[in-house]
Amino acid sequence: SSVDFITIDSTGATFAGNIGIGYAVQTNIRTYVYDNSADYGLVVQQDGAGIPFQVSSAGSLRMIVANNGNVGIGRSTNLNDALTISKSDSDSTFGTTNAAIEITNSNASVGKWSGLNFRVATGTYGESLACVQALYEGWDVTVKGALAFGTRESGYSNVTERMRISSLGNVGIGTTSPGAKLDI
Repeated sequence: SSVDFITIDSTGATFAGNIGIGYAVQTNIRTYVYDNSADYGLVVQQDGAGIPFQVSSAGSLRMIVANNGNVGIGRSTNLNDALTISKSDSDSTFGTTNAAIEITNSNASVGKWSGLNFRVATGTYGESLACVQALYEGWDVTVKGALAFGTRESGYSNVTERMRISSLGNVGIGTTSPGAKLDI
């Protein structure tokens, strides 16, 4: 009689044993993909003793989901927060493109924002509390951008911009068009 080791249907995948793709099955790993360079590409652990999910390349661990559900990118230990991102960078020039996190708005129209929103988990989707956003101001010789900070006041339904640093370095508090180094 034949035994199905993996079944994939509209409800998901079920496993009747360990599965190895490109390498012999190991008893402590439920599913993994292996390439010829002796580096695991994808590992899903069977038990709670190890990392339940990891992605590696070129002999280095790139991302893990730890037993507690926290995610590590570029780091596999001391994952005390929901998301930990670590990057070793030898570039000491401010403003280079070698950031650990990049936030991009694919709409490259003038006046569009890219940013971080901070929420509290209330209601169906959560409520915005504050934000830090970058504004695409246009193009002179190079791209111009401003940085804005917003907070939400009690009784209001939206976050309001409170402070802006323009592409010229002018800081405005209570204004979106600072005309001096400090405009209040």
